[in-house]
Amino acid sequence: METEDSRNLLVPVEDSEDCERALQWAVDNIYRKGDVVHLVHVVPHRQLSYSRSFTVSDDHGEQPELKAEQARTFIEERFTSLLEKRKVPYHVSILRGADDAESVGQMICEKADELRAVAIIMAAHNKGRLVRFIVGSTTQYCIRNSHVTVLVMQNN
Repeated sequence: METEDSRNLLVPVEDSEDCERALQWAVDNIYRKGDVVHLVHVVPHRQLSYSRSFTVSDDHGEQPELKAEQARTFIEERFTSLLEKRKVPYHVSILRGADDAESVGQMICEKADELRAVAIIMAAHNKGRLVRFIVGSTTQYCIRNSHVTVLVMQNN
């Protein structure tokens, strides 16, 4: 239930402890009663797409029910249990698209705009300079292109 004072916080997630720490930090430091946390995960085109209702569309002959179950399990095990324990309202979106850094960053920024999010809270992944130069960085893309505040959690 959103109120006039509620805010949307967007937290991109993947299967990493860094993302868990970013979500924990967001809940501890940014979240306030009435806010909604939006977990966003991007998978390559060939996999699946669903939102919290876990409706799946798949055009490639794969078993979408199995993929949906795997994705739901992954998100629930790593992220939603924290939010439920703390009674934080949340919404899960899994988006399908290209999996290069720029495409993923663009989808995250578009989702933030769509939600009118007040912030994107991201984990920084420790990639070397050469890797960042060659493959890019989703975090860098979001910092440069987002219309909302991007908070980056540096990891040790």
